[in-house]
Amino acid sequence: MNYTGGAHQFYVDGSPVVQDVYFGGSWHTVLIGTLRGGGRGLFALDITDPDDIKLLWEKSSSDYPQLGYTYAKPVVTRLQNGSWAVVLGNGYGSNWTNNGATLENAASLYLLNVSDGSLISQLTASASGTAVNGLSSPLVADVNNDLIADYAYAGDLQGRLWRFDLVGSSATSYSVAFGGKTPLYSVLASSYSSGLSSFTQAITAAPYLVRHPSGTGYLIVFGTGKYLEGADATANTTKAMTLYGIWDRQATGTAASTTPTLTVANLQQQTLGADTGISYTSSTGDSVASTANTLSTTAVDWYTSTNTAGKYGWYVNLPLTGEMVINKAQYISDTLLFTSLVPNDDPCDSGAVTYLYALNPYTGGGSDLLELGLDTSYSRLKLAGLYGGASIFTYGNSVVISGTSPSTTTTLTNADGSVTTTTLDPSLSKSTVTKPKFSRQTWRTIPNQNPDE
Repeated sequence: MNYTGGAHQFYVDGSPVVQDVYFGGSWHTVLIGTLRGGGRGLFALDITDPDDIKLLWEKSSSDYPQLGYTYAKPVVTRLQNGSWAVVLGNGYGSNWTNNGATLENAASLYLLNVSDGSLISQLTASASGTAVNGLSSPLVADVNNDLIADYAYAGDLQGRLWRFDLVGSSATSYSVAFGGKTPLYSVLASSYSSGLSSFTQAITAAPYLVRHPSGTGYLIVFGTGKYLEGADATANTTKAMTLYGIWDRQATGTAASTTPTLTVANLQQQTLGADTGISYTSSTGDSVASTANTLSTTAVDWYTSTNTAGKYGWYVNLPLTGEMVINKAQYISDTLLFTSLVPNDDPCDSGAVTYLYALNPYTGGGSDLLELGLDTSYSRLKLAGLYGGASIFTYGNSVVISGTSPSTTTTLTNADGSVTTTTLDPSLSKSTVTKPKFSRQTWRTIPNQNPDE
């Protein structure tokens, strides 16, 4: 059928989340669905028996007024009060009413009972001012390895990275960390013309968490950018987007009442080198011409009680006009993988362009473990056009799969369902940064564990 113009109509547009949970005296496999751009709502299905799927509940902004368009991807987890919960950022465009005034600026974290959708807790991080806002996809962290959530981290459209303390046996003890109105970090973009950090960067992708190299606290890793509205397809020529790693020193499994006020001056900058033309043979046997970049490897002089001028993290500014990060980072063998998107609204052009980044998560600098364009000296690789089609571009999260020894393959899904692959070689030398061993910070519950222990 020929396209006749007009806006696309969204329906049940969110990717479902499936989790095994315990309620009503037995285990259930539950699917949580969101409408994303299709509406302000979400629902839960019991899919334990594929031949007898049951609707558990559905909720909308009529039930929870601060619920916006549910772009945020939910997380299903067990809380310290014993409940299994759906943890969800409230999304965008909430249009809720407070004291007679219609507002659009709430950034709230919802905790809903997975069995019936009832409200366990609503933690509102920001409800003042006039700027349109909303909380994005959360990261739920278990820092003491008991398979129970301790914290949640999420960004908002105003560039604030929030921490939520899910600590205590009662839901009444759950709170927005650091007194309720102070984010862990507020991101500001550099102007392309002046270099001044004065423009808000939206955070729409979920963060990622890695243990800090000192063994104290965690680095919250994320990128900035927004690709939600039609106007976002036009490259923003005003402000640059950025990759960040922010140190949360107080992630010990307890609540925290204060945190330092940080700026970009408290972070170590890493910089990309100039574009270098490269060519190599792809996994399909095609000859590929592309560009790649090196990335600085400056050591981070971390803050300590005796080095109060030390750093609280790192950052990398994305070099291209309009370049943004809208997907969560992936982690493998001391390497962070980011994909960035450069949108294009020209219908006569070949489409968007995507880049793959490989970073050392502990410094934000270049990694020597991932072969980008068959050369470990590169940390950024242009991926568009690898398969030759004018409308084909790489888009989406990195997915790690097992490869043949001694290497591991990383794949990125393309618009046509094909994949782009890169190779990780564990035999290569690692960074000299000392990195402690730490266990997985996300999990999937094994159904036969005793939930009452």
